[in-house]
Amino acid sequence: MTATLNNPSTAALIEAGSPEHSQMKISKAIYWIEGLFCGNCAAALEYKIAAVKMVDSVSVNFTYSYMIIDYIGDVTALDIIEKTVENLGYKVTNASLDVRQQQLVQQKKQAYSTLFFAFIFSMWSMLSAIVTYLHEPDELSQQVLNLLNIFSGIFSIPVVFSAGFHFHKMAWYALKSLLFNIDLLISTSALLAFFVSCYFLWWQMDIVYFDTACMLILLHLFGRSLDLNTKAKAMECLKEEIELSQSSTVLYENSAAQLKKIAINTISVGDVLVLHLGEVVPIDCELLSEFSLCDISITTGESAPVQYVKHSELAAGFVNLGQTIRVRAKCATGQSNTDYQLTTILMNKAKQISNSTKINKLSSLLSQLIFFSALTAGIYVFAVYSDLQLAFERMLCVLVIACPCSLTIAAPLASLILNQQSIKKKLVINNYAAFAEGRNLSAFYFDKTGTLTQGRPTLMTIQLVNTDWSLEQVLQHAYQCVYYSNHIYSDLIRQHIAENILPERKLGSYNEVLGYGVQWTNDDASLNVALGSKKWFVEQKIIINTNEEHTASYLVINNELVAIFKFEDSVKTSAKPTIDYLAAQIPYIAMLSGDNQATCQQVAQQLGLNSENIFSAMSPEQKQNQITLRQQNQQVVGFIGDGLNDNLALMQADIGVAAKSANALTKMSATVCLLSNDLTTLKTLLPLAKLYHKLMKYNLVYAVVYNMIAIPVAIFGNISPLIAISAMVASSFSVSINSYFFSKKMDKL
Repeated sequence: MTATLNNPSTAALIEAGSPEHSQMKISKAIYWIEGLFCGNCAAALEYKIAAVKMVDSVSVNFTYSYMIIDYIGDVTALDIIEKTVENLGYKVTNASLDVRQQQLVQQKKQAYSTLFFAFIFSMWSMLSAIVTYLHEPDELSQQVLNLLNIFSGIFSIPVVFSAGFHFHKMAWYALKSLLFNIDLLISTSALLAFFVSCYFLWWQMDIVYFDTACMLILLHLFGRSLDLNTKAKAMECLKEEIELSQSSTVLYENSAAQLKKIAINTISVGDVLVLHLGEVVPIDCELLSEFSLCDISITTGESAPVQYVKHSELAAGFVNLGQTIRVRAKCATGQSNTDYQLTTILMNKAKQISNSTKINKLSSLLSQLIFFSALTAGIYVFAVYSDLQLAFERMLCVLVIACPCSLTIAAPLASLILNQQSIKKKLVINNYAAFAEGRNLSAFYFDKTGTLTQGRPTLMTIQLVNTDWSLEQVLQHAYQCVYYSNHIYSDLIRQHIAENILPERKLGSYNEVLGYGVQWTNDDASLNVALGSKKWFVEQKIIINTNEEHTASYLVINNELVAIFKFEDSVKTSAKPTIDYLAAQIPYIAMLSGDNQATCQQVAQQLGLNSENIFSAMSPEQKQNQITLRQQNQQVVGFIGDGLNDNLALMQADIGVAAKSANALTKMSATVCLLSNDLTTLKTLLPLAKLYHKLMKYNLVYAVVYNMIAIPVAIFGNISPLIAISAMVASSFSVSINSYFFSKKMDKL
């Protein structure tokens, strides 16, 4: 994926911070990065790209392997940026999301194949070495020792130079760029072990370290496989999230008024499209039909359907709730407001990840410190020992034991454990670093429509206004009106009637006034029944002396109000127990909604929320500002929502939660996505975040403490490379065991 926005007309490259800089247009570009395998690499890449003269800012998202760049200049600037990325050993790709996902799946398969390949050859190389280690030097003849060492060396060649090729390549690029990272340490240690062993083998010395080189490569390949597995799953979630609807085609009307299906991604400006009941508006459009009824809750949070007239603009994501309509595309696919929001969300997602990767930056710093410490210590021990073989052995022990294998797998393993456990708890984590902040939540906001409520109207009550008519008579007459109507309220009334009486279809004339209601008259015109909005009847001078807080349809018989059908977006049964639980854990619970005050207060009363904590009729920007005010008081804020109007609030919140009913873009804005409509899923959020933070912290502590102890032991202790590599394995094993125990704790939540 490569996208460029707001390309400037000038190609001048201006120094950042200069007076000319403020007058220049800043363009944005989005790149997929191929070969980005660790958080340390992402931090290093971000550092190097930020140093490029025409780059204003850069954010690298390691989880999804893409980069957002604000740059000054034309395509020439992009060429320079791409060249800088390639000089670091990575590739930028223009692949679509589908292709990128396929690439990641293929890379994961390749990583497992390489791991298996390395394991097979390492096993034979180490088997020969083990035979040597198990015997005293005088128990085996020199000829047998030489054969075993040669055998070990031959089987180590594919591991060191084929399976470990990526480490050597990235080490070379790191060295050229003066970036001293873990790849450089792994490559240096493995190559040193191999070539020193070749030297010892040439002079027929007893001990060689081919097995040490194999073990180094093998363990780090294992850590990389875990990392790729996590990234592939993250990309799969991203792909699923940006599917705005299940439909990929739409009906297109050509100049001859003929209809045919076309792919949504081929829509052009001016195309006339035909949308049936229940279909989603695929692009920003102009309404050509006289009338349309749409569900716009995806963008505003309003639960009630909204009526539109001819030439009105329908935004991408609206759902047609009425009869078949004709619309004209106002933009091409990829250029709608919804697509713009997608790009905005990707950019914010990258910045969120970039700003919260303290662990990756710490890990990168520790890796460089360990590298310099190990290299310095290795040179020191090589210099102080007079015996060449012993000097090489000491130096190799230091480099091997200093290899931060446990540091390499600490973060990926913790993320993998969280990923597995969160799925069990019906959660999907988009941002692991931000999720850990959930342990400190001090305020939590709920959206109303679709989050606390069902997100669709239900028929709550039928109020009889005129007692001359019985309930059954009212239902029979209403049935005549709704029989042919496709309106959502007509569907609800029809369903209620079918469940409560045996409706009888009567002869008569039927008329639907789009946007107002339906009318039925019997054959002799003695009975005129109308069902519709208050506005319609007021225009006809029919007296409606009620002020309903609910959304309502009015039944009028012979110009007299007879009954009121009241609709309400009902509260989810899981909402109150969830709020009660969170209120006991978090000091401040509130509601942010775009719906009207009366409806919000009614829902709040059912849920036991303080009326002072209810914020109604709020725009997306107002929701965002409300969260910002809390954050300015050093509070960690959570928010859960499901509509496009919730995107800004979700991105602003420290912990943004997307409800299951959320649309694709909303899910992409969130830190966490719910896989269940049951809000009690939120009860596991706080304890899971606390355990994940502890797991990450303990894993890093184990890894760092190991290196602090191991390097002095390797310098001053009389240990062999076999013991050194065993210690390295033990440190990785301790991290794995710690992760396993935390996984069991998470199981109990």
